[in-house]
Amino acid sequence: PDAANVECFISRPTMLSRKLIWCLAFFLSDVVAVSGEERVAPPYTEEQRRAEYVKRGHTWPPKIHPDSAGWKRILNERFSQIR
Repeated sequence: PDAANVECFISRPTMLSRKLIWCLAFFLSDVVAVSGEERVAPPYTEEQRRAEYVKRGHTWPPKIHPDSAGWKRILNERFSQIR
């Protein structure tokens, strides 16, 4: 490729170059964050976390408020995505 064309491509951001820059920045931020941190054990076990969840009155799936057909449909679709 011609040097002028390469320079033009770099100086005038396109959708593809913006996406590439965004992906590179996201990847590098993950690398820096992961490489600089030590793994720390959670402050409680999974059993303790679940017991606290129930103790606080939470349920799964959560109760839907307001209890209307539209909200039920929307939230049930969302719950099916994360199950």
